[in-house]
Amino acid sequence: MSIAQHIPIAVFCGALLLSTASCEHEPTPSPAVVSEWQCMLKNIYHEARGEGVEGMKAVALVTLNRAKQQNKTVCEVVYQRKQFSWTNTAKGRNKSLTGNIDTAHRIASQAMAGGLDDFTGGATHYHTVKVKPVWRKALDKVATINSHIFYRNSK
Repeated sequence: MSIAQHIPIAVFCGALLLSTASCEHEPTPSPAVVSEWQCMLKNIYHEARGEGVEGMKAVALVTLNRAKQQNKTVCEVVYQRKQFSWTNTAKGRNKSLTGNIDTAHRIASQAMAGGLDDFTGGATHYHTVKVKPVWRKALDKVATINSHIFYRNSK
């Protein structure tokens, strides 16, 4: 089974969200599937918790687009060296999810289940509007969503 087939079970069954009472006949998701979902959730939360639903979805889409383009897992993409600011230090990697994480939870589930349409135009990179990284010049700008600018590889 693909990750997308397992994720709704991982999200709605077991300890991740709701009671397991309605999950008695569902297969238990593998630890790898749960881990991929958790990597997506953490990335959405730490990168875009203040960006609203559209911004959170865009970060999820960038993560998925990179995974597909690089033939890597979500966790490999998220923890790739110097790609997402929150993973650059041990303190950031060990930071807990606090406050209301319901929106990030829902978007991570949608993303991992293949339920997000890519409104970013295939974006694989982004940065906040407050910085001007040199790498942006080699990419095509595709969108500005709240305080992030999104890019994809030049064609």
